Amino acid sequence: MSYIDSFDHEFVGFFAYLPIYHPLQAFEGDGRGAEDFGGNPENLILGGGSGEHPGLVLHRLESMVATFLSDQLSQEDEIEIGEDAMEWLDELAWPDYQEVLEFCGWQAEDMYRLVEYSEGKRFDLSVENWILCGLGEFVFFSMPEVNPVHDQLSQAVASIEIVNKWNAVHLPPPGYPRIYGRKVVDGKLVHGIYRFEPDP
Repeated sequence: MSYIDSFDHEFVGFFAYLPIYHPLQAFEGDGRGAEDFGGNPENLILGGGSGEHPGLVLHRLESMVATFLSDQLSQEDEIEIGEDAMEWLDELAWPDYQEVLEFCGWQAEDMYRLVEYSEGKRFDLSVENWILCGLGEFVFFSMPEVNPVHDQLSQAVASIEIVNKWNAVHLPPPGYPRIYGRKVVDGKLVHGIYRFEPDP
């Protein structure tokens, strides 16, 4: 059992080789960056912590979405959006990584493995920006309800065609065992809590 299996959460897909979890309840950890991390429904988490892969808690999901959007805007798009909207978008995008990415119990070999995996997938971006853009795209298109400013961001870029450039999140194919996610339902522990069903 992994650390995250101590709390209600749903499985939403894989980013690289890491499962993505969405907490369904708030829980406390041992402190920022500690192996036993904290989380809440405003976060996404890569890796399940001790017993699985060290966790990466994703904070400020709106900044990830803004980074994804900003990455694909041309100069003409920025003019179309307008100065005020661009100023707001720029304030959200490209945040201090430490505010958004909380590496909990990661060792050098864990980061090395992620860097190696990402070669050829992240184009000219750093690993950190690849995570922000890839998961920002996912939140924008598939989980807008976890972004507190989704409507405002959508309105800001309404005149621009936003495309899925990264396609960085994947689901297991149909028929695979449902081994991720857990939730207490009517006093009973239920495993295999998936947010999205694989296409048949």
